Amino acid sequence: ETENWACCTALLARVKGEGEAFFLLAQPREAASTLFVMGEPAPLEEIFQHPLAAVGFVWISAKDEHMKCLRKHWHVKDPEKMLRMAVSRETFRPPKKKNRAVDLRRLEPGDNTALEEAYETAFGSPVTARLMAKGPYYGVWSKGRLVSVAGTHVICPRFGLAAAGNVWTRPGYRGRGLGTLTVGAVTQELLESCGEVVLNVREDNLQATRLYERLGYRIHCHYWQMRGGAPRQSRRSRLAERRG
Repeated sequence: ETENWACCTALLARVKGEGEAFFLLAQPREAASTLFVMGEPAPLEEIFQHPLAAVGFVWISAKDEHMKCLRKHWHVKDPEKMLRMAVSRETFRPPKKKNRAVDLRRLEPGDNTALEEAYETAFGSPVTARLMAKGPYYGVWSKGRLVSVAGTHVICPRFGLAAAGNVWTRPGYRGRGLGTLTVGAVTQELLESCGEVVLNVREDNLQATRLYERLGYRIHCHYWQMRGGAPRQSRRSRLAERRG
């Protein structure tokens, strides 16, 4: 799976009597950079003082206990409370297709224009054909138009783990169970090669949470998602420090 990544920066710190913390900055080739932080607050403080931790704005995933440290060292913008949900082969419940007239199918490279238009409408940014080729995307069509879609963020059979996402249904088609069908189809295919599938959803999106629970997903953890980065002056001083 390494061809998906342009660069990764990993920092580990241990403080005697205070545990350890881990900082992972993942920079995909065709998506925004994302920072994951884990562990105890004291060693995380040590990490954020390291020159390699002084980076520009990225997406951040962090838990409650990390927020004080993040706000101390970085500018943080628009934090949202999120849920990470997970399903296994044992807990998955495939959706029932109540209406046989629903046109649900796996998207192919020829559907990329329709997919880009859908995500441009939904999120303001398209998903490229290269990303679609990395994992299954399923969509529901109506009158030749893509009206509901779900896809794959990451698939890693080596570790038995995949992440579903990019779920969206056009406003006029919501409340019909189409999201259940698309997410269910993606999940079912991912579970053929991976023992567990995860996805992320805003904590206040109760409708989506119930949808995923019907498929067998359960809450794995609560966390914060936000944009953030080191202040520009801090980045300059850390860069000078690295150059010696």
